[in-house]
Amino acid sequence: MNPNTTITSTTPSRTLSWVRLRRSNQEPVIQTTMGDGRRRPSTALGEGEAVGREITGTLSHIHHGTQYSSANLSSSPYLLHVRPPSSTQIHCPLPSPPHTAPNLCYPAQYSSEFHTLELDSLRQQVQEIKNQLAGDVTGRQEYQKLLAEYQIILAEKSHLQETLGSTEYSLQQLQVAYNDLQKDSAACEQLYSLKLSKAEERTTKEIEEKKIAWERLAKLQQYINKLPTEEEHQNLQDDLEVQSEDNERLLAKVDHLAYQLKREREHEKEQAATIETQRKEKDDLLLKLNLAENILNELESHRDATTEDGEQSMEELLWILEQTRKELDAAKKLVNYRKVMLEEQATNHDKIQQEEFEQREKLEEKVKVLEWTVVQHKELEDKLRYKLKRTGENLREAEEKLTKAEERLEAAMGEVTSQQEIAKLVAALMSVLQTAINQLRDLVDISQQISQGQTPDITVLLNFTNFTDAQDEVNSDLSRETLSAQLKEVKHMISRLDAVRLQLQDKHAEQLAKDVTCTQM
Repeated sequence: MNPNTTITSTTPSRTLSWVRLRRSNQEPVIQTTMGDGRRRPSTALGEGEAVGREITGTLSHIHHGTQYSSANLSSSPYLLHVRPPSSTQIHCPLPSPPHTAPNLCYPAQYSSEFHTLELDSLRQQVQEIKNQLAGDVTGRQEYQKLLAEYQIILAEKSHLQETLGSTEYSLQQLQVAYNDLQKDSAACEQLYSLKLSKAEERTTKEIEEKKIAWERLAKLQQYINKLPTEEEHQNLQDDLEVQSEDNERLLAKVDHLAYQLKREREHEKEQAATIETQRKEKDDLLLKLNLAENILNELESHRDATTEDGEQSMEELLWILEQTRKELDAAKKLVNYRKVMLEEQATNHDKIQQEEFEQREKLEEKVKVLEWTVVQHKELEDKLRYKLKRTGENLREAEEKLTKAEERLEAAMGEVTSQQEIAKLVAALMSVLQTAINQLRDLVDISQQISQGQTPDITVLLNFTNFTDAQDEVNSDLSRETLSAQLKEVKHMISRLDAVRLQLQDKHAEQLAKDVTCTQM
C-alpha cells in the first residue's frame, strides 16, 4: 500500500487539489487551492466539515461526469481509448498488472463496472475521511486498505481501458482494411474475370488465325511442291536454249536456201536471156537463109534470062553459080549447125529448167516445212518463255506469301508468348490473393475466438500460417475449375466476415442497452 495518495476534484467554487495521507504523522493534511490559484494547508479539525461538503459535491459531480462519459463512449464503440477528462483522477505509481487478452464483446460493461467501483470507493473514501476527522483510527486503517485495493483496481482499469481502446482501434482498422480488401477483392475478381475472358477470346482467336495460317501455309507448300524444281527449271532453260539454237540454225538454213533460190532465179534469168539471144540469132540466120534463097532464085531466074538472052558467057555464070552454091552450102551448114545448137540448147535449157523447177518446188516445200517448223519453234519458245515467266512470278508470289505467313506466324507466336507471360503474372497475383485470403481467414478466426471469450490460437496470433503449398498448387494449376473453387472460397470468406460484422453489431447493441439501463438506475 502506497502511503501517499493524490485525489484531484473540481468544484465551481474552489479546487481540492491534493489530499495527502501521511502514515508518519497519522493526520491528514488537506491543501486547498482557491479560485485565485493560491494554496493553503488546513487541519483536519478546522475544516473537516468544509472538506466533507467539498467531497460530497465532488462525488455528485463525478456521478454526472460518469454518466456523460458512459453515454459518449457508448455512442462510439471503436474509439474507447479517446475519452473526455474525468472529473476525478487518482494518480498512484503502482506496477502494471500482467497483460491479459481483452474480451471484445463487452467493452462498455467494463466501463460501467469500473465506474460503479469508482463511486463505491469514493463513498468509502469520504466515510474514511470523516472517520479520520472524527479520530477513528480503525476506520482509517480500513480506509487505507480499501484505498490500496482501489488503487490496484484503478490501475488495472486504466490498463484494461488502454488495452480495450487499442483493441477497438485495431478492430476498427481491421474493419476498414477488411472493407478495402473486400472492395479490392471484388474489383480484382471482376477485373481478372474480364481479363481472363478477354484472354480466352484472344487465345481462341489466335488459335483460329494460327490454324488458318497453317492451312494457308500447307496450301502454299503444296503449290510450291507442284512447281518445277530447280533442276527441272534448269532443264527447261536448257531445252529453251537448245530450241533457240535450233531455230537460229533453221533460220540460217532458210536464209541459205533463200539465197540459193535467188541465185537459181538469177541463173534462170540469165539462161532466159541467152535463149532470147540465140532465138534472135536464129531469126537472123533464118533471115539470111531466106535472103540466100532469094538470091539463088534470082540467080536462077537470071540464068534463065541469060540463057534466053545469050548475052553472058557460060563461065561467068558457072563461076557465079559456084560461088553462090558455096555461099548457100556454107549458109545451110551454118544454119544447120545453128539449128542443132539451138535444139541442143533448147533441150538442155528445158532439161535444166525442169530440174530447176523441180528443185525450186522441193526448195519451196522445204522452205515451207522449215517456216512451219520455225513457227512451231517460235510458238514453243513463246510458250516456254511465258511458262518460265509465270513460274518465276508464281515462285516470287509464293515466296512473298511464305514470308508473310512466317511473319504472321512469328507475330502469333510472340502474342502467344506474351499471353503466357500475362497468364504467369495472373497466376502469381492469384497466388498472392490466395495467401491474403487465407491470412484474412485466420484473422477472422482469431477475432471470433477473442469476441467469444475463447483463448486464441497463439501460433496463428503470433504469425500467420505459411501458405507455400497453396501458392504452389495455384501456380501449378490455374484452370477454370481452380478459379471457380477460389471464387467460391472468397465468397465464403465474405459471408463469414459479414457474419462476424453482424455478431459485433448485435453485441454492441446489447451493450448499449445495458449501458442505458445502468445509467437510468
